[in-house]
Amino acid sequence: MTYKIKRIGGLIIVPVTIMSDKDKLNSFDFILDTGSTHTIIIPDVIEVLGYALNKSKPFIITTGTTDETAWQTNIKKLSVYEIPVFDFGVFIKKLPEKLWFTHGLLGLDFFEEANINLHIDFKTASLQID
Repeated sequence: MTYKIKRIGGLIIVPVTIMSDKDKLNSFDFILDTGSTHTIIIPDVIEVLGYALNKSKPFIITTGTTDETAWQTNIKKLSVYEIPVFDFGVFIKKLPEKLWFTHGLLGLDFFEEANINLHIDFKTASLQID
């Protein structure tokens, strides 16, 4: 399938649907971050979704510039376009203020878990997923 992509300041924005702890679907905008190994969701979204944030076991993750503390939880269902993954582990942490327009970063782990290929065509501003 091929999808038109939305860009903000050179970043690719994708629609992400997440199932809440109470099985309600919620839509968010995420940055498609091909340089990120893991998917990251901001704490405000985790709170809205009703997932517990276990702060007793922090993780240290390496960003592009430094090591930062994050927490981990599993999401019942996370979908990009119509492609779902279930019981998907994500990291929770705040993002830099300059990324105020997004709710998270969609990392490569999503595409590996969904077992799909991703092709970005900048000429046609499209994303092909197969």
